[in-house]
Amino acid sequence: MASPQLSLSRKLGIPWMPSYGLKTATWHLLHGDFKGVVASNPLIIIVLPIVLKAGYSAVLALLSNVKFLLRSQITVL
Repeated sequence: MASPQLSLSRKLGIPWMPSYGLKTATWHLLHGDFKGVVASNPLIIIVLPIVLKAGYSAVLALLSNVKFLLRSQITVL
């Protein structure tokens, strides 16, 4: 399955950056192509768990704030 060329810096002629292939690897991951993930950029194996952990932490913090706001409004009423 061919993936779209998403890197603007590559289109501008920058020869290599560590981030090259991360968007393409994510695209492959969302389509279930695990060989394409590693072929696009093996760094996604390191980056993906970090991003998922940060997202999970952000969701927990948001839910905690909502829970606090709901509790404070209940005591005011």
